[in-house]
Amino acid sequence: MHKIISSLLGISLFFSAHFSFAQVWNSSSYDITPAISADGKTLVFQSYRDGWSYFYESRKDSAWQWSEPKRLKFLDGIATEMDEIYTPSLSADGRQLFFSAWLFDESESADLYVAERTEDQKWVRPRQIKNKTINTELYEKSPSLSADGMDLYFVRFKPVRGGKPKYSIWTARKNEDGSWGDAQKLPAHINNGSASEPKIHYNGKSLFFLLENKEGSQWMVSQRLKDGSWEEATPVNFISENVRSWSMSEFAGTIFKEKEIDGKRNISIALLPENDMLFLSPKALVEDYVTEKMRAWQQRGKFEPSSAYRKRVNSASILEQTEYYVREIAQKIANARINWSKVNNEYDPDRQVFQITYEGFQPFYVKVPLDKAETFDKEFKNIQCKTPIFTFGTEKPAFVSADLQLPSFDDTFSYRQGDVIQFESALAMNEQSRFELKDYHRSSSVKSKIKPEVEEESFDFGDDFDIMAPPPRKDYALVIATDEYDQWNNLVNPVNDAETISKELEENYGFEVNFVKNPTTAQIMSALRKFASKKYNFYDQLFIFIAGHGQYDPIFQEGYIVGKNSLIHDEGKTTYVSHSSLRTVINNIPCEHIFLAIDACFGGTFDPTIASSRGNLYDEISKQDFVDRKLQFKTRRYLTSGGKEYVPDGRPGHHSPFARKFLEALRNYGGDDRILTMGELLNYTERLEPQPRTGEFGDNAPGSDFIFISK
Repeated sequence: MHKIISSLLGISLFFSAHFSFAQVWNSSSYDITPAISADGKTLVFQSYRDGWSYFYESRKDSAWQWSEPKRLKFLDGIATEMDEIYTPSLSADGRQLFFSAWLFDESESADLYVAERTEDQKWVRPRQIKNKTINTELYEKSPSLSADGMDLYFVRFKPVRGGKPKYSIWTARKNEDGSWGDAQKLPAHINNGSASEPKIHYNGKSLFFLLENKEGSQWMVSQRLKDGSWEEATPVNFISENVRSWSMSEFAGTIFKEKEIDGKRNISIALLPENDMLFLSPKALVEDYVTEKMRAWQQRGKFEPSSAYRKRVNSASILEQTEYYVREIAQKIANARINWSKVNNEYDPDRQVFQITYEGFQPFYVKVPLDKAETFDKEFKNIQCKTPIFTFGTEKPAFVSADLQLPSFDDTFSYRQGDVIQFESALAMNEQSRFELKDYHRSSSVKSKIKPEVEEESFDFGDDFDIMAPPPRKDYALVIATDEYDQWNNLVNPVNDAETISKELEENYGFEVNFVKNPTTAQIMSALRKFASKKYNFYDQLFIFIAGHGQYDPIFQEGYIVGKNSLIHDEGKTTYVSHSSLRTVINNIPCEHIFLAIDACFGGTFDPTIASSRGNLYDEISKQDFVDRKLQFKTRRYLTSGGKEYVPDGRPGHHSPFARKFLEALRNYGGDDRILTMGELLNYTERLEPQPRTGEFGDNAPGSDFIFISK
């Protein structure tokens, strides 16, 4: 299984490298404060050269090689207005550059500015953020923008002559009109000392910052909870205290650090081992890790033959593969999060039990005989934790089981949540969300004299994450129908068809339906944009149904959806929605499984091969293993009421022939298994005249399907 995962990712699962950027530009300058975009393709950093502070930019090319850094000269024009520019920060998409600047004027303050990159990749003149609670008479620096662009974090301080200023972290949220709301200081348990250098991770939940107090300096991370509050900060293990600034991308765990070595500060890049990526809370880390691993596992490789792809995917069920990744990340969390030198233990000689407490976990209890307790205590900092199992249903993770090995003992000291030594403070399992998990990594040679017999081991992810039950999924439908037109002849059935199909989907299949009636072309695109802005789970589905007039232009060899406002005499087709635009827009909706049905004249020209020539029906896929198999491949499928011809509207109030057959299929409710597949749906429509057309578009994966599961 490990080889399967490695071949899928194209990289080793456990990689670690560290190198500086010297091979790129060999800079002898003072290069600091790196900022990188979320995709890992754009890097901006500050460099002191010729007595001035400049920003330089480097970008990755198609071969993922860094370009020679170039100075951002658009800032040169304001050099006379600013004493110094510093602490650059990029938005997730790399299109916005936030930074701080000291001014030459008498205000003696530093304020936050933002510059934007245009579509042609040119930077425009920066502007000062206009909010008096953000830019004050004090100094503001180190901006950090959330991935959605809605939350800005920054540092505020007042210089102290002959002393060190005290920093504090503030945040502001963007208003609906694009302006920034008033700044708020983060709570005292974050600003506990001098807190600076905030970095909000692209997950929007993990805030890193540098904390300096009486105990020294330490990089910390705090997680934002669902109610908007912040949990207690914990130390970050993968960044040492001599790193003054850093930035991390979402790509391959790349981290850019500013380190001071031999009195010189410069930028270096490190590829983190996966078991060092602690920028998520444990529960969120497991969810995100498993989701991304499963997504990669289910994707067909670029150079992977269909036969090899099917063999690989069929080699393990979704549940088995998910269990594997859960086990894998559990071990990584234990390896990375637990610094055993910071673990406290207290011994109860009456019960012969050690209570083991670590700040990131619930306490747990290990039975150790009296004759071994003293040695166990002395060597505890050298302990190794093997095959840990956690539960993530509370604010802090808790051990369900763990095997602890010390160098001086052949025995394995074990903890099981079901042991007779269970204490009240140990976490109780949530029986409703528990699932059983085999141990793929346990060695049969591990010996234990005190390990109790345990038949099953359990994980608990709380109410939000349950592997034994099907992963959380939701079905959406966007239904667009037009029978009233400004210039085109009105139709009699599209709205009636759409309303009936919508009702069927809502009442009997549990779809969340958004019905758009008689829209203009702008309203059609707006409805699609709304669904493109949603966040979807991997197993979510989106069904799009469009009914109304359609048109075909033989000159452009292009089909069009006719909106309410479409003009009959419009040679440029500016008042229509072209099928090519529709393909692009729908393909880019971030939902894994999309099925488009078009009941309109010339709907078949949605497929460009039909628009330019006579096309063939796409072969029906075989029906196997149903839901867990059907939804493992990315879906971009369509079904239209005809090819390159007119289709009938039908008699008033009796539905179009296409809609009637579609409803007939829905009302069969999938037969005995209550699951209606694409193949079954086609059986109802294939005898229609003109013949409906079906096929794939965008980045549809082989073997994909779309299913309707009746209640």
